Order: sequence, then structure tokens, then C-alpha cells
Amino acid sequence: MVINPDECIDCNKCLPLCPVDAIVHEDDASQEYIDINANFNFDDEDKRVEEIEDVKHGPDWDAKKA
Repeated sequence: MVINPDECIDCNKCLPLCPVDAIVHEDDASQEYIDINANFNFDDEDKRVEEIEDVKHGPDWDAKKA
């Protein structure tokens, strides 16, 4: 999941919803993830999913933490 910085209103409501604490405020994010987010193409409809079953997890995904 990538949060579009143009749509984010900094309400922080998404923080407790992430089961693995992967969502952090921009001030607490590593430069690596800031760069990934900055280079993400938010207009690419193929990267968006509606159903949780369609989410593709990254290599460090641990279902036990979810």
C-alpha cells in the first residue's frame, strides 16, 4: 500500500489500521521509503486494488504480525 501524498490530509487515522505498523508519518519515515513513495505512479490503475485478497505483499511481509 502506498499513500498518495497529494490526497493525504495528515489526519493519522490510517496509522492504527495498519496491522504491521508500516504506516508512519513522513517525519518518521526512512529516506528509502520516502523515495519509493515519491517515485510511485499514482495514476497507474493497475497498481490499485479494491479487495484485500488482491494485495501483493513485499518481501518482508510476515502474516504472523498481521
